[in-house]
Amino acid sequence: MGVESPSAGHVFAVADDGRIVVWDEALSGLTHRPSEKVRTGSCELTMQMWKATNATPLCYVGCPMLQAARCGQSECNRTLVWLSAQGGRPMLLTTVSVPTGGDQRGTVVHFLRPLPVLDQLTPQEVRVLAHLDQGASTQRIAEELRIRASTVRTHVRNLMAKLGAKSRLQAVSLLHL
Repeated sequence: MGVESPSAGHVFAVADDGRIVVWDEALSGLTHRPSEKVRTGSCELTMQMWKATNATPLCYVGCPMLQAARCGQSECNRTLVWLSAQGGRPMLLTTVSVPTGGDQRGTVVHFLRPLPVLDQLTPQEVRVLAHLDQGASTQRIAEELRIRASTVRTHVRNLMAKLGAKSRLQAVSLLHL
């Protein structure tokens, strides 16, 4: 998997203690962190440059996905992230906690893939779309992004036109193709 492939996905896995145990070499180009530093570091340190669309850190002490792994539970979460090393290009991060059974507690696996369909949207339109993906109402999006409801409706109209979507649901479904 090469960094230059626009549709390539990348993967890394984290043990239940936060140590990175599997690392896709192509991610070193995306994160600008050498593989040898990543393998000796924690997911929190490695992912500090990645932010969810609401600007919250994705990896932190007490992460619910790591807690699920520690308990041997299976969980799945998807969120849009910004890679600052990629000029703010939106990518989809799917995170799965995988129980390993036996005495081992679990692993958290992160799958990261670019979403070329979003390249035509402004950063604010991507944020609005991410909130729509979470089922947020126009009013809730306005409150979260600290903008007017009418501005949210304008962003929704614009992003739907750019994506060729006839409804909010159709626009959101493009995130999951």
